[in-house]
Amino acid sequence: MNNSTENIREKSIPLPITAAALRLAQKFSNLDGVTSPEKKEQVYFNTLAVCAVKDYMEMMDIPTDLNASDSWN
Repeated sequence: MNNSTENIREKSIPLPITAAALRLAQKFSNLDGVTSPEKKEQVYFNTLAVCAVKDYMEMMDIPTDLNASDSWN
């Protein structure tokens, strides 16, 4: 394993990805405006990332409002 991979693993926090987040990512990646396979994959993983950060913030008692965020548009 190279040094940068070790640094990432040392500083990372494993977070669960909920079934609700998986369903939402699938839903968003299948919207009409998302046509290419590359874009579908990008939307899918970006949605999972946003959901994981939201869940982490809530675990830390930091309020979130996805509906008011740029990520949800």
